[in-house]
Amino acid sequence: RGPSRQILPVRETDSVVVASEVVGRDKDVAEIKEKMLNMREDVVLCTIPIVGMGGSGKTTVAKIIFNDEQIKQHFEKRVWLCLPEMLETKSFLELMLESLTERKLEVQSRDIIVKKLQDELGGKRYLLVLDDLWRVDPTILWHDFLDTLKGINTFRGNCILVTTRRDQVASSVAADPHTLKELTDDHCWSIFRQRAFVDGEVTEELVSMGNRIVEMCKGLPLAASVLGGLLRNKEKHEWQTILEGNPLVAGEDDSGQSSLKKILKLSYFYLPSPHLKKCFAYFAMFPKDFEFEKDQLIQLWMAEGFLRPCQKTTVMEDVG
Repeated sequence: RGPSRQILPVRETDSVVVASEVVGRDKDVAEIKEKMLNMREDVVLCTIPIVGMGGSGKTTVAKIIFNDEQIKQHFEKRVWLCLPEMLETKSFLELMLESLTERKLEVQSRDIIVKKLQDELGGKRYLLVLDDLWRVDPTILWHDFLDTLKGINTFRGNCILVTTRRDQVASSVAADPHTLKELTDDHCWSIFRQRAFVDGEVTEELVSMGNRIVEMCKGLPLAASVLGGLLRNKEKHEWQTILEGNPLVAGEDDSGQSSLKKILKLSYFYLPSPHLKKCFAYFAMFPKDFEFEKDQLIQLWMAEGFLRPCQKTTVMEDVG
C-alpha cells in the first residue's frame, strides 16, 4: 500500500543556513559575490551557475550568499526556489510571484501574472536562486523564461543563481559556471570534529583515527558531517571498524560521489533498529523532490506496521 501522490506538493528548500556549519567556502562565496556585485553596467540579467558533486556544499554556498548583508542591500527583491527541472514559463512565473507576495495564486493567465510581476519587480534590482536544478530540457524553455524576465524588468544588474550537480545544466544556462572543488582534509576534519566530539572526551587516539577516517570523505563536506555524526559517542572499536575497512566505505580508488553513496549507506546500516530502517526506507515510495505532511506519513507507517511501542510511550502517533 503506497501513498497517494495527490498529497505531495513540490519540495522547496529554505534559504536558512547555520553559520557554524560552514567551513572552507569563504573563497567561493567571495568570488561569486564579486561577480554579482560588479556586473557590467549594460547587463540587465546575468546567470551564475554553481556546479559540483552532490554533497559538495552548493546549496550552503547559495544560502550564505542569499543571506549576506551586502547582497540584501544590493538586491531589493530576493526569491528562493527549489525545482528539479525547468517548468514552462507560466508555472515558473507563478512560483516567483507567490514567493514575492507570500500568497497562493488563483488560476490566472500568463499575461496577468507578468503584469503583477512587473508591479513587484519594476525598477528594482532582484536576485533569483534556483536551487538543485537537474534538467534544462528543452533549452528553449530556459531562453523563453529569461526573455520574459528581461521584459518584466529592464532595470540593470539582476541576477539568477543556479545550483546544480550536472555540468550539462550549468553550461546550458551560462558560459562561465563556478565549480565547487573538493575541500581540503583539514577543512573536512573541522566539520567531522564539530559533529563527532560534541559531548564526549577527545583523546589523542580518537583524533588520530579521525584524521585518517576523514581521508575517506574525498573532500565532500556532507560525507564528513555524516561520518562525524555517525561516530559521535561511539566506542573506540567502532571507530576502528570504520578505519580498518568497513566494506561499505572501503575502496581507495572510489570517486568522491561513490564514497559519499557508501557513507550514506553506512549511516543507514547503523540505524539503531530494524523498524527505524523500515521507516526510513519507506521514503523510497515517494516521488523524488516531493514533501509530505508529517501526520499523514505517521499514519502510513502505522498502517504498514513499522512502529513499535517504546519505553517513553505506547501511543503510536507519539512514537512516529
